Amino acid sequence: MAPRKLKPYVKPPLTYTEQLDLLRGRGLIISNEDSAIEFLKSVNYYRFSGYRLTFRVDTTSERFQSGVTFEQIRGLYEFDQKLRHILMSILETVEISVRTRVAYELGHRYGPLGYKLSKNFTNAAYHAKFMCDLHKAIQRGDEIFITHHESRYAGRYPIWVAVELLSFGSVSQLFQNMTPNDQKLIAHYYGVPPEYLRTWIHTAVYLRNVCAHHKRLYNKPLKVAPKRGRRWREVPHNGLLIAFLALREICPNSALWTEFVTQLKALIVQYTASLDLAKMGFTSDWLYLLQTGRRG
Repeated sequence: MAPRKLKPYVKPPLTYTEQLDLLRGRGLIISNEDSAIEFLKSVNYYRFSGYRLTFRVDTTSERFQSGVTFEQIRGLYEFDQKLRHILMSILETVEISVRTRVAYELGHRYGPLGYKLSKNFTNAAYHAKFMCDLHKAIQRGDEIFITHHESRYAGRYPIWVAVELLSFGSVSQLFQNMTPNDQKLIAHYYGVPPEYLRTWIHTAVYLRNVCAHHKRLYNKPLKVAPKRGRRWREVPHNGLLIAFLALREICPNSALWTEFVTQLKALIVQYTASLDLAKMGFTSDWLYLLQTGRRG
């Protein structure tokens, strides 16, 4: 394959009116120009453009499908924004739960400072990286409890404090490096095998980062795909539905999960005109799956 030829220039910036003219030239219907301009004043054109990909004639064309409106794309953007918002409540609960279980099991098995010893983990190199990440977190942290532990405990942080300093990604990596027996203790709490839990936590970290950085969820294959249970063989392996099913299994608050599913259903109804559920990896029985965890 021949290398792609680089363009010798960077495109100049366009005014809001020029942005709309460009979209019109590609076949987009814009019925209210003033409203569209006000929207583009608050949402970067480039960010907005990510949501138009769904409505192109094909993957190689900049042209829109016949009849596509600005409001349809705007609806897709708003749906994605609201989806990230309701998803964060689940991700926060899952994250806090994982932090808690990791700290509890390591603390009771090896003592408050046993996490500092590489012999208590599977891979010494990964453990060294974890300790480096913890050190950096302490150095840049500004929480009052850091000053407290530095002055009163000579900078010795028990595991239940250390996990609150680390990113969710670092806590996930710490879990990945725990011994098989220690992972089983935590997996038992969630009622799943460790080999599933490892990928489900990793998926939660990925989704949390996507939401925290306001990135697109809709029509974007997961870079981190959770391991599928036997019940979900027909669910696409890299779509949002399989990720949501993994979250369902490790969300410790059933009432919160029920609320999330209710809100998700309402969102889908509200933005039906903009959505293609297949582009999120949703199957026809998605609602029943999210409610029960199994196929009807």
